[in-house]
Amino acid sequence: MSANKKKPKIGKGFYIQSQTKDVILNLKKFFEETEKNLNEKEIREKIAEATTFSSKTVQRIFVNGNESPKKTKNREAVFTWDTFDRNVINSVISEFHNKGIFPTMRDIFLKIKGNKNISFENCEKSTFYLIMKRMGFKYANVQELKRKTLMERSEIVLKRREFLREETT
Repeated sequence: MSANKKKPKIGKGFYIQSQTKDVILNLKKFFEETEKNLNEKEIREKIAEATTFSSKTVQRIFVNGNESPKKTKNREAVFTWDTFDRNVINSVISEFHNKGIFPTMRDIFLKIKGNKNISFENCEKSTFYLIMKRMGFKYANVQELKRKTLMERSEIVLKRREFLREETT
């Protein structure tokens, strides 16, 4: 590389792939085996110059190896729900359908939130949406209404029908 050209820098916050880290670690091993008179800092500087990574980035790869830092969320559940809560949600949805109303998530959430017999005081709307998704509900297009409405996933409906057929026979 000529003296007047600047080498391109890798920007801050860019993810370095594991293959690139492997190459840097292999270069380190190569320089340690071939050039025994170089210390680790000199090897690091040589690799940084050859790869366009900063010396600090190369040092970080030396320390961490090929492992990338794992980001974990250690949050406690603010709201817990059980089969009773599932049954309550299903009964509210059935109540809407019996009245001939196609419920939205908001309708169901407000109806359940308004019920004092249920322990949904701590439940937020986003948590409720997650519960509904885990229960197997989704939004689907209904041609007659020309809008999306809340429905159970078809595979869950089929499994329930099969179970009820087995119970009756």
